[in-house]
Amino acid sequence: MSKSNILQLNTYCIFKILDQIRINCETSKIRDRLDIFTYADLVSFALACEWFRDAVWVWDPRFYERLEIEQTYLNRSSYVIVDFAKHYKLLQHSKQKDKDTFWKTFMDALRFNTNLEGVRLIYNIKDMYYSEHGTIFDMLIRALQDNCSNIKSLVIDMLGYSISSLQQFRNLEHLQLNVRVDAMELVEYCESNPNLTRLEVMSNDIYGKLTDIMPYCNQLETLAFKVKSDFDDSEYTPVAKLPKLCDLRIEGNHEVGSLNTLFNALAKNEQTNLTKLKIDKANIDYDEIAEVLRIQTLQKCRFNGNKGLVIKIDSISFDQRLAKLTLYFKKELDAANLADLGSLINITNLLIVGRHKIGTLAKLFTRIAERKSPKLEQLITLSDMEFDEDGDSDEDIQFNFFSEPITYLNNEEIIEVLKIKSLNVLDCQIDDHRAIEFPTRLAKVKRISIKKCGGGSLANLFQAFALQECAKLTILSISGFPLDHNEIFEIGRIQSLARLTCGFIDLKSINYLTPLNNLEILKINSQHQLNKVSEAVLNLFISCNGNISILYENNCISMDKNGRALTITMRESTCSADFEPLSNMPKLPILIIDGKYKLNSLAPLIKAFATKRSTVLQKLCIEIDPIDYNEVKQISQIKTLRYLECEFSDLESIKLLRHLANLEVLKIHSEHDLRDIAEGVLNVFMGGANEISVFCLCREITFNKSLRKLTISNISYFCEVFDAQEYVVLAELPNLGTLHIKGEHKIGSFKYFFQALAARECSALREISVNRRNDVLGHFRIQTFNYEESKELVKILTLKKLKCGFSDGKSLELLSLLTDLEELEITTYPEGSLIQFLHSLVLRESSKLQCLVIKGKSLTCEETAHVARVKSLRRLECGFVDGKNIELLAQLNQLKELIIRNLERDSMSRLFHVFAATEPKTLQLLNVKSTPISYIDTEAIVQIQSLRSLHCEFAEIKSIELLVKLPQLKDLTIKFDESEGEEIKRLAQLNMLTDLQITSPNVGSLTELFKGISLKPTKPILQSLVIQDNNVDLEEFQEIIKVKSLRRLKCGFIDKECFQELRYFENLEVLEITSYHNSDEISQILLRIFQFCFKLKVIDLRYGTQFVNLQFFREALKILREIRNPIEQGPLQLRIPFFEGLTLEQIEIADEAYLIISRFIDDS
Repeated sequence: MSKSNILQLNTYCIFKILDQIRINCETSKIRDRLDIFTYADLVSFALACEWFRDAVWVWDPRFYERLEIEQTYLNRSSYVIVDFAKHYKLLQHSKQKDKDTFWKTFMDALRFNTNLEGVRLIYNIKDMYYSEHGTIFDMLIRALQDNCSNIKSLVIDMLGYSISSLQQFRNLEHLQLNVRVDAMELVEYCESNPNLTRLEVMSNDIYGKLTDIMPYCNQLETLAFKVKSDFDDSEYTPVAKLPKLCDLRIEGNHEVGSLNTLFNALAKNEQTNLTKLKIDKANIDYDEIAEVLRIQTLQKCRFNGNKGLVIKIDSISFDQRLAKLTLYFKKELDAANLADLGSLINITNLLIVGRHKIGTLAKLFTRIAERKSPKLEQLITLSDMEFDEDGDSDEDIQFNFFSEPITYLNNEEIIEVLKIKSLNVLDCQIDDHRAIEFPTRLAKVKRISIKKCGGGSLANLFQAFALQECAKLTILSISGFPLDHNEIFEIGRIQSLARLTCGFIDLKSINYLTPLNNLEILKINSQHQLNKVSEAVLNLFISCNGNISILYENNCISMDKNGRALTITMRESTCSADFEPLSNMPKLPILIIDGKYKLNSLAPLIKAFATKRSTVLQKLCIEIDPIDYNEVKQISQIKTLRYLECEFSDLESIKLLRHLANLEVLKIHSEHDLRDIAEGVLNVFMGGANEISVFCLCREITFNKSLRKLTISNISYFCEVFDAQEYVVLAELPNLGTLHIKGEHKIGSFKYFFQALAARECSALREISVNRRNDVLGHFRIQTFNYEESKELVKILTLKKLKCGFSDGKSLELLSLLTDLEELEITTYPEGSLIQFLHSLVLRESSKLQCLVIKGKSLTCEETAHVARVKSLRRLECGFVDGKNIELLAQLNQLKELIIRNLERDSMSRLFHVFAATEPKTLQLLNVKSTPISYIDTEAIVQIQSLRSLHCEFAEIKSIELLVKLPQLKDLTIKFDESEGEEIKRLAQLNMLTDLQITSPNVGSLTELFKGISLKPTKPILQSLVIQDNNVDLEEFQEIIKVKSLRRLKCGFIDKECFQELRYFENLEVLEITSYHNSDEISQILLRIFQFCFKLKVIDLRYGTQFVNLQFFREALKILREIRNPIEQGPLQLRIPFFEGLTLEQIEIADEAYLIISRFIDDS
């Protein structure tokens, strides 16, 4: 029996132990003691090991922090804050012994903390006076001195105290002092500490001059100090000479102009690196600001006034005098004197925080507008809550379409702002009960957000934008008061609007917005009944040509006019009946319902669509939450539905979908075992369209009634392995003739499915095919059947065609029981297991096996000999290990097709010579996939006079000339490897070819070939041409079109001009284009092809866009009706990638007697 320990306990047990320890501590100790003594047992538990410490933190994080375990006991904190007053308060009622123990423990933690890099010491005598502070402080400094080698930052904030003993800290990079300072001691420290880059002296109680240290601070990058009350103009001038100074902060009130000498020195110092300057807690002087802005390297400066105004100037560009300006009003101040800022700098962004005295910013806006070339692009406001006063970020404050501005402006201020011709964004709040005047000048603003605090009309403002030439206003947000008819009418004339937020006094005025063809989002912020909103926006959806979304109380209604899709996003408390008016949307094919909703809450909305006679709904997607029986019942009444995507709460309800005769796709998002919903799926297959696909948990099941074909696919992204027992009920599908399985399933799990298939009376199953499927990484694993599965598989005696793999030899041997099997493809099998199966085939008196394909391994010499004795074979595809016994294949006197995947050259030569010498000659197709064929071997091949099809690569191009000796050769598939055009031209000598497939090495290399074919004295008979791995250029194609006999052409085009030449192919029946083209760009060319190539049956666009516009569809039908006889020719098939069906407008005019558009599927 294994021993267990505390580390193996689960979380519940550990927490119970900690609860009990806490109870013991609180009942058995004196309660007026300090926490660290009261809870000493808990502290000891936490200190026992790292795992225990983490457990205590997870158990109660707040209590863990309260015990200060990290700082007081553990030697791992990199930064420690010591608040003396806090500790003194905690210890004030403790015994002296406990105090001594605490401070000894605390000091030892600091002394032995090897991770310690920073310390902050705080003591404000106003919080609590403690007589022994001096002694404690000295103890702590000695502890830090014992561990000072790693300390990089030291902050001492003890106003009213003095300090010495800094000499031991020689590795400091940051020193902040808010204590009495002796300048000479500071000089000595700075002289002996070369690492100091950041110095902050925040007390003006200095004995001596602070600037005495400057000669020893050449490494300083950041300097902050508080000015003395009685300093002279030149006292701080040496600061300007610090060569590495980047950040300077000056605190404290001073006389106006007293720092100009310093600023002037900084401006004149061409070597200065100063980028940041902050003047804190002082009067703001505009002459001083002007002097600061003369410092060429400055990127940002800040003036924190002591009267409630903060001015921040950021992103300063000295050459162009450009900058971003922030005005922060902590009080309601008169802002008229800020107008000078508009002259000092050319403001690019203006951020206003808080509230000023309304109307007093007009002068600043006027001054900005009067500049010869103003650069102000954004005027944005924030509340105090949103503004980070101490933030140093250079990032722009972003315009928020849905936020509400804070700063109040009146009409006069707004009028002046709108005169700033560079303005793009305005975000403000109007507090004015008067109607705004018509602006005499108007900037081409892109975004406006206004909150109305009064009832003054904005109609004149909207009218001005409506009348503005080339208006750029795309986003308009009005909140506070709803808008009347006149205001909405003027907004409806602003053609540039894309996003609008506003309220409506009367929802009927929404109709005024119908001319806004660019409107994408309308957010309604006034209060109305939701069903009234639905009624109002219905007309807007019908009238607007573009895509538009309506937002109201966390509900969203969106219309995609291109895809004709309506999306309703609901919140949980919304009743779907409020959206019923939307069921009157004419010719709506797609409905998407999203968001949160209660069970059965969708029934009223779905019923509204189901009961409308005019409903043409084809696709319904219900996302997020499951639907119940009643909701499914309503869905089953929408007879036009072809696509359904949802979750089910009642599995029996799936059976109701059998009433949807047009249903083609059912996507089930809820997690169900297929066995639980199998009967429902079976009902769907029986009642749906001719071909229907059901998707559930990464599985796709498709049944085609006319083909009697069932396809089961594992479509999981990472190829998860599923249990095939879930498919058993599918064996009940009537007259099932073909079963295809794609992707991997659990080995052995098909046993019961095959058992059910074999048990069917009068089984019609003729084919089972198992195909591989690659995962997202491109890897694939082949599904194999084990013995138990194979035992049931071979009981399906009607099988004629089988493609699969086997996990063991015994499974493979069982195949001999399938006496009617005609085609067999073995995708994988164990080494050596093939012999016994082949032997049983040979022993059978009359085998019906005509096609044998062996993959996964190459045949050994023994296996080759056994294959050669299966006399019924007419097609053989395999590879060979070494070629021994290869000549025995000539004994297959019925063999018509031989595909060789791999075979060494010498053995191949021997095989060809044997076939050449054998009579009678039956071989009609020879495909050599691996090894180029030599000239000598070609001489042997051409003696096989029965050959009609040859697929290979020649080692020597001159071998082509020998092919004229094959009188029946009609089909040639050939690959060239960097061959020259003159060599490829040899193919023109083959007068008897009807089908030619070429893998072309270089663009343009086929020109001479087709020129040779077209110039031959005999009439070409080539009917099918396939060019792979390269597109053809215009010169090549101009020669191809001269081959008038072509019926099928498959290739790609480098030049779009090649399409123009296609009209000369009057006899072309099949056109397959393998290059990428935008359907809209070639639509007119395709129409001309329809007109001139009147024999066309199929056009395949392998790569391209999915959308076929209505105009092209209408014009195509017009042309085809004029030139085609549908009875004799049938419809033209146009197949394009990603096609998802015709739009309703296209369905209305469609005529499948002339044109059928479908999705291109690559079956190669």
